[in-house]
Amino acid sequence: MAPGPELRDGDMLLICSDGLHDLVNVDHQERAEAASQNVEQAVKMLIQAALDAGGHDNVSVVAVRLDEVEEDLG
Repeated sequence: MAPGPELRDGDMLLICSDGLHDLVNVDHQERAEAASQNVEQAVKMLIQAALDAGGHDNVSVVAVRLDEVEEDLG
């Protein structure tokens, strides 16, 4: 399995249902993350964007912003 992208301090990890994924593109997700002051605000912005786009399904979002990323010393 190929390694994924490297995580850095300040990165936000987003897990979401198709209610968000199908209606809000990645560029919009990244803009919401950049414009938000905190994770809670980013999640609220993304849910509202999905609802504004005609959200017809459940919109579930879990987000975590990394404060410290330790290097793998092994």
